[in-house]
Order: sequence, then C-alpha cells, then structure tokens
Amino acid sequence: MASLSTSPRYDGGGSAGRSNASFRYGGIGSASGIGSPRLSSPRFARPLEFGTPRGGGGGGDKAAGRGTQTLCFDAAALEDPALDIPTFVASARSVAPLPAVRADLAAHAAALTADLIDTMAADFHTFVAIGPATADAGPAATAAAPGLAALGDVLAARATALTADAAELGAALDARRAAAARVAGLEALTAASALLRQCEALVPSAAAGDRGGGGVAWRGGGGLRSLERLAALYAHAAERVGHCPPGRAATRLRPRLASVREVVERRLGAAFRLALAHVSAESGDGGGSGGGGGGGGNPTDPDFDADDGDDPPLARVLNAYLVAGMVPAAEAQFRSDVVRPFATRRLQMAAMMAAAERRRAAVARDSVGSSDGGSRSRSSSTGAKDDSAPPLTPADALAAAEQEVLAFLGDSVVPLTSLVSASPPLAAAFDFAGRAVWPELDAALASGMGAVFAPGIPDVFHACYGTASRILAAVDAVAVVGCASAQGSHGEVVAAAPPCGGDAPAGTTDADTAAAGAVDPPFVVPSAAAAAAAATAAPVSLMASPAAAAFARRWNLPVYFQLRFQEITTPYDAVLSGRPAVVASSAPTDAAATTGATAAVSGKASPQLSLSADGYRLTASVALVDALARTWAPDVYLRPLAHRFGRLALQLVSRYATWADKGLAGEWAAAGSSSGGVAAGGSPAKAVGTPAALSPASGTGRPGVSAATATAAAAAAATPAGMAAADAADAALLHADLSLLASRLAGDVAALTAHASHLDLGAPAIEALNTAFAAAAGPPLDALRPAAVAAAATAIGRACGDGLAPLRGILATYRMANRPAPSGPSRFVGGVLRPLRAFLGDHGGSLGADATAEVASRVVATVAGRYHAMATELLANVQRSEDTLRRLNLGRGGAGVPGGAAAGTAAAAAATDVAPPGGANTTMGKIELQLRLDVAKFTDDVRGLGVDVEAVPEIATLAACVAGS
Repeated sequence: MASLSTSPRYDGGGSAGRSNASFRYGGIGSASGIGSPRLSSPRFARPLEFGTPRGGGGGGDKAAGRGTQTLCFDAAALEDPALDIPTFVASARSVAPLPAVRADLAAHAAALTADLIDTMAADFHTFVAIGPATADAGPAATAAAPGLAALGDVLAARATALTADAAELGAALDARRAAAARVAGLEALTAASALLRQCEALVPSAAAGDRGGGGVAWRGGGGLRSLERLAALYAHAAERVGHCPPGRAATRLRPRLASVREVVERRLGAAFRLALAHVSAESGDGGGSGGGGGGGGNPTDPDFDADDGDDPPLARVLNAYLVAGMVPAAEAQFRSDVVRPFATRRLQMAAMMAAAERRRAAVARDSVGSSDGGSRSRSSSTGAKDDSAPPLTPADALAAAEQEVLAFLGDSVVPLTSLVSASPPLAAAFDFAGRAVWPELDAALASGMGAVFAPGIPDVFHACYGTASRILAAVDAVAVVGCASAQGSHGEVVAAAPPCGGDAPAGTTDADTAAAGAVDPPFVVPSAAAAAAAATAAPVSLMASPAAAAFARRWNLPVYFQLRFQEITTPYDAVLSGRPAVVASSAPTDAAATTGATAAVSGKASPQLSLSADGYRLTASVALVDALARTWAPDVYLRPLAHRFGRLALQLVSRYATWADKGLAGEWAAAGSSSGGVAAGGSPAKAVGTPAALSPASGTGRPGVSAATATAAAAAAATPAGMAAADAADAALLHADLSLLASRLAGDVAALTAHASHLDLGAPAIEALNTAFAAAAGPPLDALRPAAVAAAATAIGRACGDGLAPLRGILATYRMANRPAPSGPSRFVGGVLRPLRAFLGDHGGSLGADATAEVASRVVATVAGRYHAMATELLANVQRSEDTLRRLNLGRGGAGVPGGAAAGTAAAAAATDVAPPGGANTTMGKIELQLRLDVAKFTDDVRGLGVDVEAVPEIATLAACVAGS
C-alpha cells in the first residue's frame, strides 16, 4: 500500500502523472495530444453551449482549479444505466468532430480518475487500516458456518410446525363458526316459533273480536291493546323468520307467518274502519263518507277509547300498521273503502252537470230575491229554467266537482292527514293524499269526466285546466309531508318537528313537545326500517310527483296554444293587411275595453289586466297593444305555455315592425293605387287608405262631419295630390306611434308582468322576459322613425312638385302675345308649398320639432331641385325656339326682302316680336324676369315656413340659375 502512494499515478513523480492535467483542467502539459494545434484552431476555440463543464461534478477545490470548460456532450448521460452508446456518440458528433469527442471523453475520464484519487486521499489512513482490521474475517466466517446451518434447519422445522398448527386452528375456527351459525339458526327458528305461538295465542281473541261485530274488540280497551301487541309480535316474528336458515323447518314456519299476517291485516282493517268512523263521529259528521263501516260497530261507544294511553285510537291503529310493516295495506284500504266510492259515485259528468244546474238555479233565485225582495218572484223562479243563460259546459261540471272534492277532503281526508302529520314517524311512512286520494280522483276524472280534457273550445279548456289545477293543489295541501324528528343520544325522540316544516302551535313549550314525542304507544316497537324512514324523511310534494306529471300529460296544451294563436293573430293580421287607419275619436283608449280579460266560463270574474293605448293614433298600434294584452290575459295564459306566449309577444312586435317597414318602402302606396280608386268604381276609403273616421260606411268620425262631407273628402283624397297627402299623413302618424311604442311599450309590458300574479313566474324569468321584450320593442321600432320621416318628406315633396306644373305655361304666356313685362310672381307659386304648409299644420305637433324641421328641409330641397330642373329646361326651350325662328327669318330676309339680311332681321323681329337676347321687352327677357320674381316668392314662402334658406343648397342653385340667365 505504501508503494502505491509513491507511484506516478498518485502524483509521486514523473511525467505520466502530469499527463492527465491537461490545459483543459488547469494543467500545462499536452501528453494526451489535447492541446494539438488542430484542436486549438479558431474553429474549435469557442466552447460548446449545451455541454457540461469539463472536469465532471466532483473534485472540490482541486477540480475547480482544473478548469470549467464545456464538454461536447452531457456528462450526466453517462450515469444512465440504459445509455445507448451509438446514440450518445452520434449526438456528440453532431456538435463536434470525432477527435474532439474522443479527447473530451478522455479528459472526462481523467477528471473522474482525479476525483476518485482525491476522495481516496482524503481518508487514506482509514483505507490503509482496512487490511489489518479484516485479516481474520475469513477464518471467523468459516468457523461460524456449521452453527449457522444447524440453526437454519431448526428454524425451518419450527416454521413447518407453526404452519401445520395454524391450519389446524383455522379448521377448528371454521367448524366453530359453522356450529355458531347452526346455533343462531336454531335460536332464530326457536324464537320465530315462539313468537308465532304467541301470535297464534292472540289470534283467537282477535277472532272473537271479529265475531263480536267489531264493537266487542274495543270493550275495555283490551281488543285494541291485543291488536297492537299482535302487530308488534308479528313484526318481530317476520324479522326472525327472515333470519332463519333455509330448510324444512323454515319452510314450515312461513305458512304460519302468512296466516298470522292475514289475521293481523284483517283485524287492522276492521280497527281502521272503526277508528275512521269514530273520528267522523267526533267531528260531527255522523259516520259520513269516511266511516267506511266496521262490522256494524258503534262508533259512539263510550268504551271505544277507555283503555290506557293518551293517543287517539286512529293514531294507535296507524302505528300498529307501521310496526307491522303494512303501510301500503292501510293506504290501499283507505283508497278502496273511502276514496273510491266517492270518486266513482260523484265524479261523473251527468251528476256534476246536474249539480252545476242546481248551483246556477240557486244563484238565479238569490239574485232575483235580492233585487225584488218579494216572495212572489222567488217562488215564480223556483224550478223555472232560464232560457237566456248560456248552456252548461264541462267547465261548469268540473267546477261543481271541485266543490264536491273540497267537501270530501275536509270531511274524510283532513282529519286523517292532520293526525298523521302530527307524528313524525307516521308522516315519514304514510302518504294517504298522494297514494290513495289523488290516484282515485285522477282515474275518476279521466274515466267519468273525460270531456274536460278536450281542447276544442279554448275558453272551456282554460277554465277546466284552472279548476283541475286547483283540485290538484287542494289535494297537495292536505298531503302528508314527512318531517325528520330530532333524536337523543340513545335514539329516543326528544322533539318532533312541526309537520311540513311549520311552526309549533302557540303556547307549546319545549317540555310539552318532548313529553308528547317521547311516549310510544303500548306494545309498539318500531322496526329498523320504520326508524330509518323516520330519520331520513324529506318533504314530499304531490305537485312534483310522477302522478302529477302523468295528470299534466292528459292536457293537450299544444293544440290549445294553436287555437289561441289563431284567435290573437287573425284580427291582428286583418288590421295589418291594408293601409294605416286612424283611430276614431270615439274609440276606446284602453286595450282592456276592446278585448281585455273576459269573465271565466265558471261565472267567476277574472282579474282585469290591460295595457294603456292612450296616445296611439293608428288602429294598427292599438291592435298591437290589444294583442299583447290578450296574450297575457288571465283567461288566455297558462303557466306551462309561458315560453310560447312569450315568443308570441315578440312575434307580434316583429310583425308590426315588418308591416311598418314594408309600408314605408312603398307597399301601402302600391296597394292604394291597385285598388282602382273612385274612377274604377272602388270605395274611396279603401282606394287611398282614407282613415276609418272618414269612411261613409262607418259614419262620421268627428262631431259635425256629415256622411256627404266624408264622401266628398274621400273623393278628393283619390286625386294624386290627395294620395300623396294620405301617404304623408300615414308616415307622420306612424312616426308618432313608433316614438310612443319605442319609449313606452316595454315599460307598460314590464308593469303588466310585475302585477300579473297569474303568470306564476319567478323574478329571474320575469326579468329575462322583460329584457327580451325591451330589445324587440325598443331599438327595432325606433330605427323605423327616420324611414317614416323620409317617406313623409317624399310624399309631400311629390305633391308640392306637382304644383310646379304651370311653370311650363310661362313660355306660351309671353311668346307671340305682346304682353308687357311681368311685375309680380305667378299665381301658382303661392300654392307650390301649400301641401307642406297643410302637412305641418296637421301633423307638426305630433312629429316633434326635429322631425318637423327635417321634413320641411327635405321637401324644400326636393321642390327646389325640381324647380331648378324645370326652369333650366324652360330656358333652354325658349332659347332653342328663338334660335330656330331667327334662322328661319334670316333665310327669308336674304332671299326676297329688299335691303338684304338686316332688313330681313328687322322684319322677323317685327313679325314675331322676338328681339335679340338681352332686351327687357323680348320674350326671353320677360320669361327670365318672371322666373326671378317667382323664385323670389318661392324663397320668401320657404322662409315663412321657418326653413333656413342658407342651409338648403338647392335654393341657392335655383336662384343662381334664374339670376344668371
């Protein structure tokens, strides 16, 4: 070992030890050839970027002193056991030539060797002392080998013995468990047999109660206590029999258990009938429909509830049902004995029609008696049929059935469900309203009164649907809602929650509630299933049950909506099928006055909801408001169709916007011209869209306007000027209605939906509906107002432009007439803007200042442009005519007139009164002067309308045209 420390490898001397300390690791030698000129060239002078520092990861300060230049490969990859050598070499050669890779590998190996040497030198003395310390390890191991082998044999034998013992112990435990199971089975058989014997011992006394006619079983309370004990014993016996192992013994027990169950169910049924009769008697019903019989027992027997215990007999019977696990049997018996007789006997169309007729006759007698106050009138109306009354409908029959059902629920169902709701265990198990009452009522309505589901007459269908919904809600109101009870640490009931999550009765203390809930009926031991049901009970709603969903599917709501859709849209489309018509002054200003919510078929007046139609000028706008009010009317709307009625409301607004858009685009004018007008024999009102107030067929729309005057006005409206005025009036009235609809309709509908409780929509749904309607009724309608202004301006501009027709006669006025020069404007100029002046006087107030100014500016610009075109054409015609005459006269003068061309020109001027241009007394001069006077008058009229002349460039162009001529 000492010689190693002085060897050249451990830096003991010589050049070989220096060969590993190349320049890359801080040395100065080049024995390995790494420092060759080729590798030191500029090509390899730059260190590789992705490699690791040369010198590896160890070496401490010495390694750091050897340098940190970068290798051409990842040194950490060499430590991976799954290193792929060819891939590694190829990766290194992709960034450096093979000699450089070889040199870097050699340098890295040298660095690792140096690190190893440094590590060994750091603890060299300990390394050197390892040899003497372990010199005797070999002989010691050889000496201990035989003993260790013997110990291994002993341990293996002990392990084999332990395995055998464990197997034997497992077999013994299996045999013991099997024996325990057989013992448990025998014990279960024994216990079940004993319980069955106790039940069979009680059966004769119960049977004696049966033979005694029911009343004997209650005498002294022994019969009810025996029945409770029998139910509890049967429940335990059934549980024990369920735990019995299969075999002949268990098979023989099951028929006995079935016999006991039959007796228990029969006795509970008899007790249930008698208890119901007792409740009816206590409520003063005298054993009405809820009694159901009871073997002829006397429900008023004073010994009925004379036994021990504070619970009413009906509650004890129901607890016995619960303990025995026969809850469905109790509900089925109540359904067959109480509900079914009522439903099949009373809920029939003929019986309910007769009841409805009696109700109507009673109401008629009461109304006659209250109005006359005499017995003679009352007696005369008795038995008399009112022929003026509308015929009875299925809605009337269903309304009568509703009264019958409400009376039945109050007399026969509410006493039972109230008692059940007062006990959380009973409330968690029983649902008489949902599983006994409603199925029978639903079946009876479907079979005996199926006509109420027919959607042929919408009003009758709506009334029937509302009545049926109230019946379902009434049954749901008396349904038992399970309420979990609070339990103490030992499982006892310490406080019972009020039924349906309500508050406890006033004056009830916590001690009273705990005392009332902690006492169980005698001999009642709730089973595990009953306790679990009571602990996990959750509120149950009949409205959310599958039975209610099946009942809702009986109503053909899509057909009803289609009928209502046609009922609402047919008159609405009829109004929108033609030109706009003005609302007559005597027409109602409230949509409720035209349709509104009519009285329900059953005779009960429904709440009135309306949308205000004040301020609307067109019948189409009133028809829109009326249709919207009808859409949400209480006698039309149904909650399951809320999404369809909401879509219908949006469609009504969209239909109005489409009608207005197409009409402003020219559809109204085309419809008016195609009707033939007065000349074709058509009605003047229909031909030009005369407001309905002026139609001869409808009389006078304003006080003091006769039919002859209206006819004359309609005939005048059939002229082109009248048609243009009608188009402008339609556009102006539509603009006013659009402004009002865009600003008010969404708010009116929001107010209606906010106060309409019959919509039965939550706040988010109402908000979404109002948002959608505001988006449909606000911007789309407001966007049509500029088109209405443009349409009005176009129509008035067309009428004013027709007033410029006399302009063409100026040439005939002054040509060859020898008239003096004009001194004033033409008479027609004052009437050019008369249509605009009349329009602004009639509709300026309804349009608003901005729209009025825009209409006036548009009309003036249009008329001025047309005036300019006609004046230009007139001057051009005059110039061409004069040029032609001059050429003709010059030709004649040169051919035969003495004096030559000059004489011919003078003769032509004298013959035609045409002088060369520029003379004030020439035809051209007179016409130019007339045009300047007319344009000045036109400009003054424009200023008189309040239009800024400087803001209309067409007027300046016109003035320049006549001034520069």
